[in-house]
Parts: sequence; C-alpha cells; structure tokens
Amino acid sequence: MPRGSGLVVATEPGAAPGHHRFEQKHALGQGGMAVVQLVRDNALGRDVAVKSVRDGGADANKLNLFLREARITARLEHPNIIPVHDVGVSTDGRAEVVMRVVDGRTLADVIRGLRERDAATVAEYTLDRRLEVFVAILRALQYAHERGVLHRDIKPDNIMIGRYGEVFIVDWGVALADGEEDIAPAGAVIGSPLYMSPEQARGEPLDPRSDLYSAAVVLHEMLKLRHYLGDQFQSAMPDLVMNQIATQGWRWPVLDWGRSSGEPMPPMELFHFLNKALSRNRDKRFLSASDMIYEITRMLDGRTRVQCHITLVKALVRRSGRMIDRMPILSFALFAVICILVVRGAMDVLRTWTG
Repeated sequence: MPRGSGLVVATEPGAAPGHHRFEQKHALGQGGMAVVQLVRDNALGRDVAVKSVRDGGADANKLNLFLREARITARLEHPNIIPVHDVGVSTDGRAEVVMRVVDGRTLADVIRGLRERDAATVAEYTLDRRLEVFVAILRALQYAHERGVLHRDIKPDNIMIGRYGEVFIVDWGVALADGEEDIAPAGAVIGSPLYMSPEQARGEPLDPRSDLYSAAVVLHEMLKLRHYLGDQFQSAMPDLVMNQIATQGWRWPVLDWGRSSGEPMPPMELFHFLNKALSRNRDKRFLSASDMIYEITRMLDGRTRVQCHITLVKALVRRSGRMIDRMPILSFALFAVICILVVRGAMDVLRTWTG
C-alpha cells in the first residue's frame, strides 16, 4: 500500500524500524470505482481486505461516494453483512476501508456451477441448502430495512458464500439510507435491470418490498437455474428489460413450473411463494422479510399450506403421518382393515373374471 496511508503504514509497537503493521499481498479484485487488496495485518496476525478508491482521491465526488458506502456498511453489523474494521483517508487523499476477507465465491458462480452440472456444486447445493442461503439473504435485508437502509441492487453477483457456508450481501454502493443523501435524483432508475422490481424499473419511490422482489428473482434463479423472464432477455437492452418488468413481470403458469430444466421440479409450494413475492402489484407481495422467512421456515418444517391439488395431497400425507405418531395402535388397526378390504376386493374381482 502507498506510503503516507493512515491505515497501512503504522509501525507495529515494538517492531523493528521499517516493519509496517500492514503488508500488501495481492489484488483481490477491482470495480469501476475501487480496488480491493489482500493485506496482512502483522499486529493481529490475520489477513484483511483493504478497499481503496482507484486513481487516488483526486475526484471529490468519487471519494464522497466511496466514504458514503463505507458509512452505510459500517452501521450494518450483522452476520450476513461483511463487517468494516476501519476507515480513513490517507495523507495523499486516498480513502481506504479495512474489511473482513471472504474466502469463497459469489452466488452467481454457484448458479453457474449448478447449470453446468458441476458434481461438487450439485452435491453441496441441495434444495434445502439453497433455501438456507435465501433465508440468510432475507435476514440481512430484514436487519438493513429495520435500520432504514434499502440495498437496491440485490443480485447473485452481490451475494458471497464463504468456504464454511457463510452468506453475505455485499456492495452497498447504491443503497438508499436514512441520514445519507441519495446518489440518484428523484425519478432516476438505479440498479441492475434484470433484478429490478416493477416500481424500481418505473423510477417510482421505493420501500423494502422492492429489495424483497429482487431477492425473490434471485430465489427463482437458484431454483430453476434461469431468469424468470427467460433466456431471450439475458442480453437484451436495459430499456427493453425494464419495460418488460414494469408492464409484464412474472407471468409463469403452473404448468410451466414443471418443465424440465435439467433439475427436478422444485416443490409446488415454492411456485405459490414466488407467485406472491413477484407480484407486479407491490401491495400483493409479502410485507416484510420476516414474513418471507416465516413462509420458507414453514416449508422447511414440512408445514404445507393448501393452495392447489398438489399441496392438498402433501398436507394430507403430513397430517396422516402426525396422526400415526400420536395414535400408533389405532393407525395400525386402520391400516390392517384397509389391507383386508383391498385383498377382499381384489379376490372378488379375480373371481368375477374367472367366472
């Protein structure tokens, strides 16, 4: 890291002259505004990520945006949001943020591995595991929304999954936060077109339900391994994508849910969940992340809501199983009677056929 930085050249107490606390190792990545370096913290004996503004701090607007994101992220101390350890501006005007290092991959990489049938990815990311990842995303959003922060750019590229299963929402650069000036003028459209809510695509004022819509788009992609609009919109012009979302949105009939995509059909209750979560009318969606978490938890627990013929059968089977647990002797007796009736019926049919 450059000399003069307030974060990276402090001498470790008791260390030999010239021994710096922070030692740059290698680059982790870069975006349009910032670069991220893997740095060794010699004082604490750990690696950290140091994010800094590209090309120094000559651009005052770029510097302000960078520090704005750092402030928003720093106030969101949650297990599913990468923690900020320190932030500062060096003597040469370079803004730097010290954060936890995440050793893992993005959810976009996971979905790509599932789509390509990578054996290790398919084995690890079962249906239950994908739903656990989705619940972790919702928990981070619940926390942020309760603190007056909207992410506005939820998508697979902004979800990191660590080596040990940790799930993080990253990149809060376009977030809308109480106490922070919005980076976009009123009526402007901001975010990633394919993952926008209809109201976001129309440039309308947003509330937490917009983030939840985007999260539901991500869930659909995790389940069906394709965007809900279809492959034809993957490389379409942004205006075309936003118009489709704003005017049409989710239009999946029940029969399309079961069409083969190289994956077993997800449970029908997830179709009904997405049908509500992706409603073009925000008033018909889930009100909060906690409501969505509750519904997913019900599914994971096997408590199926009756919403169609398939969910009716699943609910009856589960309730039958609970009755067997509560009254095993009576259940066995009923089973025996049913078996006897079936055998007698079969014998009567056989005698009728044989004359």
